Amino acid sequence: MRKLTKVIAPTLLAALALGAAMPAQAAQIHQRGYSIGAEISQLERAVNRSSRLSRHEAASLKRDVYKLKETFRAYSRNGLSRSEYRALDNRIDQIQLRLQRESRDGNRYAGNTKADYRVKDSVKIDHQQDRAQHGGNQYRR
Repeated sequence: MRKLTKVIAPTLLAALALGAAMPAQAAQIHQRGYSIGAEISQLERAVNRSSRLSRHEAASLKRDVYKLKETFRAYSRNGLSRSEYRALDNRIDQIQLRLQRESRDGNRYAGNTKADYRVKDSVKIDHQQDRAQHGGNQYRR
């Protein structure tokens, strides 16, 4: 009987310890999924509220957030694994960074910064001055 208790008691203790750890791990994964869902909602609100975006920039960011939400829904059906959590978290960071850049570029036009306008205007002025100095287009014959 003593041999039996020496073998069974440690096995039961190990099973109880694993049984107690599993719900804690499941709760942690559930909390991760909840926090990612909350971050996605917060990101969506930020995109919708930003008044410093052009229509094109806002539409592009909204499309990215929509794709992110769909990916989150697909992943969360079976619970989030660590790799899925990291992938979603990285994508959230990318979209947030893009939102910050697009809202701070100061132009409200996708891909055109103020510096681009200054360069284009100065080139145009240079061409006009060249024509005035050289009597029109110098390549005409």
